Amino acid sequence: MASGNRWIPKKVDEDEQKRLLKLKRSIQGDLKKLVLDYRRMEGHSRNLRHEVRTAADDLQKTRSQLRSMQWDLRTQLIREANLLNVLLAGLKEPLDIIEGHVEALAGDPGTAQPEELFGGPAGRIRDEVRRLRQIVTDLMAASTIHLGNARLKREKVDVRELVNRVLEEHRQTARGQQVDLSGRFAEPIPLVLGDRQQLQLALNHLVDNAITHSPMGETVTVEANGKQTLDRVQVSIIDRRQDAIDAHMMDFLWGRRPEQKRPQNGIRGFDLELMAAAHLIDLLNGRIDVTSQPGKETILTLTLPTGSFAERP
Repeated sequence: MASGNRWIPKKVDEDEQKRLLKLKRSIQGDLKKLVLDYRRMEGHSRNLRHEVRTAADDLQKTRSQLRSMQWDLRTQLIREANLLNVLLAGLKEPLDIIEGHVEALAGDPGTAQPEELFGGPAGRIRDEVRRLRQIVTDLMAASTIHLGNARLKREKVDVRELVNRVLEEHRQTARGQQVDLSGRFAEPIPLVLGDRQQLQLALNHLVDNAITHSPMGETVTVEANGKQTLDRVQVSIIDRRQDAIDAHMMDFLWGRRPEQKRPQNGIRGFDLELMAAAHLIDLLNGRIDVTSQPGKETILTLTLPTGSFAERP
């Protein structure tokens, strides 16, 4: 064995030693690099933990601030709603007085001719006072629901039946203004789960508004579920009013806050009847879409989901 080792070239041993030494130095260099990388990672990890703790603290502070702001906002909204209710309640009293004076103009019903009298300006005043009082009443009811002092009913509503009822209630008014009132239905019309009374009030306002603004000889059409899928119900009120709905009013109906600065003559376009309808539709988690051009079609469309509405807090 020893005699065999004497024949191994010495150069081979030197080359192997050099290769091993080079490998050792490479391993040591890699180890140093790994140690440096590990230390840098530890530093990044410490910084990241610190940033996470700081972000968590900031998030907690932000949440507390948001809760405080939400509470302040709700308190302010409640105060404004209560003030609105007080103002609306105060408005009803002078309306009652005005209506009483208009009724008194007819004198004794047994001797005077009230129907003939009320066919003129006095009748128009009486009708407008009654309409305004109904708007005030409905706005108060909507405000009461928003405040949580009353709840919406959860019942199945047949939209076809409801629309027919609204049409029948307004036929006499339409005939008095020489406006044709018609309904158009598409099949099928699914049931809506919601508050029948509030939905009827909203439709009443929209139909009455269309009749009021329609010229004599024109037609107001109520179309139910036109071109809609089964997951929602759509009711459109179509008229040909001469003046388009005011842009600020359209912003309100679309759920956008109207601009604070308004031209002095812009207030005439702000329709209380449409405002009442918008409040009621909002309560039902519905949506109003509006297209309006002067002298052409004005379409007010109410869209409601067929599923249950979420109760408001």
